Amino acid sequence: MSAPPPHIDLKKAQKAREQRQAASSRKEVLSKDVIAGRSLVMDAVEKIAADNDKNTKYIASQVYTGASTLIAKRAPSLFNAVMHHAAKHGTGSSGGEGRGKLPNMSHDIAQSDWRNMPAEQKQALIHELKEDRREIEARQTMAAPQVIVRDYNKMLAKLEAEVINLGQRSGAEYLVFFLKDQVSKSYESHVIASPKVAEACGSLFAQTPDELALKLETFCISGLAGTLKDMEHHNKSLLKRI
Repeated sequence: MSAPPPHIDLKKAQKAREQRQAASSRKEVLSKDVIAGRSLVMDAVEKIAADNDKNTKYIASQVYTGASTLIAKRAPSLFNAVMHHAAKHGTGSSGGEGRGKLPNMSHDIAQSDWRNMPAEQKQALIHELKEDRREIEARQTMAAPQVIVRDYNKMLAKLEAEVINLGQRSGAEYLVFFLKDQVSKSYESHVIASPKVAEACGSLFAQTPDELALKLETFCISGLAGTLKDMEHHNKSLLKRI
């Protein structure tokens, strides 16, 4: 008996080879994306750890843990609200100083009729505690301008490289703006544009991406009236030159 036609096996082998190559290519792309994503996450973890004076392993565990298992914030209790008010306004016990002052104050309040105060007063004390906590948290999370600029420039450099790389791999065109919303912001605006998009801006709007970004930024800062005023001033300057 003759052997089966060899072309059938060759087709199967070719198909299997192509599937393996496609899988290998997908795996390589995934690996690169994971490495890039891991770098971004680790930068964020290190920043959070530094800003809050915590160990990076602890912050990483909080970042990767599901929301249901994160540290929950307890609702402020009435006793804590009374303690907070007494400490803030100096209406608590005056006995003891330093480490002994708060325990003495806590003891005195526990012996008082703090549970029997009117409902309106209870709500006012709890509201005061909540507002003061929010103010403290806001101060703690407010980063210094130089820290913001450093993080902005660092992240921008990584993002620009990723956008350009993605455009080269996929063939996609891109235009990305990073603009100020206030004149007082310390960081600089930035534009990432592919060559074709830059050419399109020149042909359609007679402007470069940077010039278009300047108009958009003026709108973000000054609104429509400020943008129109700036354009009017710019047009007058051009007429004077002519």
